[in-house]
Amino acid sequence: RGEPFYHASMKLSDVPGFRNRSEAAYGVLALEYIAEQLHERAEGDGTLDIVSVIEMNDTGTVIYEREPLDWIFFNKVLERQRKAAPRSHGSYNETLKSVQKLIGRETNEGLEADDMACVSGG
Repeated sequence: RGEPFYHASMKLSDVPGFRNRSEAAYGVLALEYIAEQLHERAEGDGTLDIVSVIEMNDTGTVIYEREPLDWIFFNKVLERQRKAAPRSHGSYNETLKSVQKLIGRETNEGLEADDMACVSGG
């Protein structure tokens, strides 16, 4: 009973090319979102975006806040892919509260949130 609870679905090995769903979530974020944005930017105007990442868990943990969308961030996400471990059921409510706080801070500072992506093991 004293053991931490890990959400079983994120530990499943059912995503080709990844050991489990958790690894796949970060891999897809790095390869299909960050890398694609960087390749498009290389062909475009070179505008630098900022990105925040929130892990869905009991509290909606902010892992990265306002990181420049660059190859350094790409590598940080791949590093997190190796370290991240499912640790709870995940709370949509608490995670969305964390998203709301981030957007509220950005709005108060005159910034705009253009995109939001949510990843869930459910």
